[in-house]
Amino acid sequence: MNLLGKLKCSIENGAKVKFWIDNWNQVGVLKDRFPRLFSLEAYKECSIKDRMQWVDGLVLNWSWDVNSLDAFQLCEYMDCLNVINSSKISSKEDKWLWGDGAGVVDFIIKEAGISIELLSLPTDPYVHVWNPWVPIKVNFHCWKAALNRLPTKVELISRNINIPSDVCGLRNSGLESIDHLLSACNFAKDKKASDMVKHITLKNLEETYVSSTPESLDIADLGCSCGQNTLSTIREMVETIYKLAHKFSNIPPPEYRVYLNDLPTNDFNAVFKILPDFYKDLNNRRHVRCQKLESSVYIAGYPGTFYGRLFPDKCLHFIYSSYSLHWLSKIPPGLYDKEGHSINKGRFYISKSSSLQVSKAYFNQFQEDFSLFLQSRSKEVLSGGRMVLIMLGRRDQNHVDRGNSFLRELLSQSFATLVSKGEVKQEKVDEYDAQFYAPSRNELEDEVKKDGSFKLELFEMFEIEHYTGPYMSHGIAVARTIQAIQESMISRHFGEEILDNLFENYGNLIDEEMGIEDIKPISFIIVLKRL
Repeated sequence: MNLLGKLKCSIENGAKVKFWIDNWNQVGVLKDRFPRLFSLEAYKECSIKDRMQWVDGLVLNWSWDVNSLDAFQLCEYMDCLNVINSSKISSKEDKWLWGDGAGVVDFIIKEAGISIELLSLPTDPYVHVWNPWVPIKVNFHCWKAALNRLPTKVELISRNINIPSDVCGLRNSGLESIDHLLSACNFAKDKKASDMVKHITLKNLEETYVSSTPESLDIADLGCSCGQNTLSTIREMVETIYKLAHKFSNIPPPEYRVYLNDLPTNDFNAVFKILPDFYKDLNNRRHVRCQKLESSVYIAGYPGTFYGRLFPDKCLHFIYSSYSLHWLSKIPPGLYDKEGHSINKGRFYISKSSSLQVSKAYFNQFQEDFSLFLQSRSKEVLSGGRMVLIMLGRRDQNHVDRGNSFLRELLSQSFATLVSKGEVKQEKVDEYDAQFYAPSRNELEDEVKKDGSFKLELFEMFEIEHYTGPYMSHGIAVARTIQAIQESMISRHFGEEILDNLFENYGNLIDEEMGIEDIKPISFIIVLKRL
């Protein structure tokens, strides 16, 4: 029962009524209706009289400067004025009222207590599941889920419907019940992780834009690669800002300057070939009152390494980089002795049998690269601009983190198998080292602090769940992903003829290892704001 909703104040002089906290107007409690303005209030428990007085007209006394409000705050301020202007102030004492509709009377404790006792609570426990702010079909789905009436396998079998199995078909990890699908299923956890990354990215883009509402919004995707996925994130960014601009009519929609960056060897032409389809899809999704988005979205390729300067001074509002920054600019020089031979023979990354010198060499190269990355971006990003960085990482300071190092160790074993069969020479394996480093949280935070140009706004860790689709095993899926990333580097050193056998062995080794131990690599999502 909403007791506060029945308790209202009849405003006279406003001396006994709290402006933000009490329910004294037609729209409800002001701190809930206008949270951004309430956050600016210096005296949260101020009375109406503190903020509103009648001296030959209504006089407002705010604890903040109206001219300093941002776009969102200004929208709330205009709505708040409409509420205030409909209120009347007099010299009489305030009084409290009780009830709703036509049954409003002066508040008396005894009478209010009797009316509460007479009210009966709903007998249906799901009567409050309906939410007017979401689509009807979502309400209907939640209502049926609460009643356990969704057609899950467990529910169908309980109704004597013959189906082959009651095991979850998404991840084969338990009985397909309501509780399993909505919380326990790994597929649902995967969705939560991907939704979290998407939400963080778009939320920070919104906040970056609203803080300055530039006529042109400059966005860079560092390590963009090629293909449809290259443009999917850009599409979501453009749509997010357009919806924001149409929600608040005083925020003008910007034009977009999007810079797609990757190494010069990246196939940028593959991206440019799908731009017509990208623009067509973008316009099909646009709001009915929007102008054509194609005319305001400008996309360009920007080849070069992000370990150094790429863009002019102070030209970027937002940088996005997904799974690129764990790649180093070069193989760490410290991996080689004076004769140029690898000190990490038989392994091409940090493993349990690697010396401390190997770990130090990789760490030193990471420090050099990430420091240069931050220095370069600090000159290119405008004050208040943000970077959202997603990369592989480690759980702690131990360089041999099972979450990520085991994949490299198994690839080394796959190479060893080819050596034993005479398909690859051991000398070639000894000469191969990876340009990869998965940093820890402390290592990343230390570099941000040393640079001093960015504020760490957010740092989240999430696990990468296993692939359990119907078409291939988890090991084969991982092997194909690694092959797509490292194929060019491996074929350049060993030749293309070893690739099929190498990654077939690799996929089988991953499946064997995962059958013994449930290992999940971790990733970081980091938000940095330019000071």
